Amino acid sequence: MIYVGSKKGSDYMAVQNNRKVKVSTNQVSNSKKNNTVSKTMGKIDTKKVFPKKKDSVEVEEISVEEALSTRVKRYQKFYDNSTNKNIEEKKGDNNLSITKQQKFNFENTSIEDEMDTSFTDENKKKKVSNKKENVSVKIEEIPIKREYIQKHEDYFTITTLFLTVVIVFMGVFLIYHFGTFDHDKVKVVTKVKKVAVVPENIVFLGDSITNFYDLDKFYKNKNVVNSGVNGNMTTDILDDLKTRVYRYNPSHVILLIGTNDLADGRGKEEIVDNIKKIIKEIKKNVPNAKIYLESIYPINDSDDDKINHNTVDERKNDDIKDINKDLKKYANDAKIKYIDLYDKLADDDGKLKIDYTKDGLHLSDKGYDEVTFYIKKILKDE
Repeated sequence: MIYVGSKKGSDYMAVQNNRKVKVSTNQVSNSKKNNTVSKTMGKIDTKKVFPKKKDSVEVEEISVEEALSTRVKRYQKFYDNSTNKNIEEKKGDNNLSITKQQKFNFENTSIEDEMDTSFTDENKKKKVSNKKENVSVKIEEIPIKREYIQKHEDYFTITTLFLTVVIVFMGVFLIYHFGTFDHDKVKVVTKVKKVAVVPENIVFLGDSITNFYDLDKFYKNKNVVNSGVNGNMTTDILDDLKTRVYRYNPSHVILLIGTNDLADGRGKEEIVDNIKKIIKEIKKNVPNAKIYLESIYPINDSDDDKINHNTVDERKNDDIKDINKDLKKYANDAKIKYIDLYDKLADDDGKLKIDYTKDGLHLSDKGYDEVTFYIKKILKDE
């Protein structure tokens, strides 16, 4: 059963089996109370009907299509009235609405084509955009991500290359250090450096002329060592440098040797060569010691009563001068100090002054005073 209101809202029409029927208000009232819904041919659901009057009404027979059309027209009139009312409130506003469409032809089947549905379409798009979809994206399609990965790979490559260079360098250094470096030599050099820091210690090295030199008398304020031995020649000193020189760890070495080699008949060149060897060995084993080379002293072979010709023996001043000439040249080349005392001790004839000697070979105290004066002068200048 369908109840359809009339245009005035007070009459009712009932349609049953596509035929008109009479409906009383009591029936409508009962339908309201029971809140029931009737069906017509099982096709159309009715809504509740709220009568305004308790009169029974006469209704004409109409079809379902006519009833529905009447209802649509009633709603259309209501909609038009509301719209007109809104238009009057907006005076002078030509923009009637967002869509500028107010009247609708509800009977036209193509109404959807005339309606502005942009607001509904927009809502649909929003709903669609809110849906979560599983989308697979390749890394190549994201430039920022790809740039980050590329930078990370570059840093890793640079770090790896740096570590490789460091490892190779350390390997080469260790191979070179342990393969070519002489650690024993380093230890020796270290000892020499320690030895270099010593108090002043002057070693006088030679034969009997040195042995008779009273060093304590002439060098009271200095540390001196007398390493002279009677009858020594150049070969004797070469054979005993460790005992005669090295053990004293000297700061200065003053060498006077060669006169006994002449008395023994040794040649001048051999004498000079042996003196060179002595100095070379001292420099090698005591490298920080300063070496002073004295010239061979002159002799006096005159007929003076003080002269002992057996002591003077076969020595000749000409040979001594030749040897001294070679020794001076060598000292300059070897950069060692040469002390030329020959001229300081000789007289006008080139012989050892008689006042400076005891027997024509060895020195008197006056002779040692002269030698000491020049040696101290040189040491002071150093």
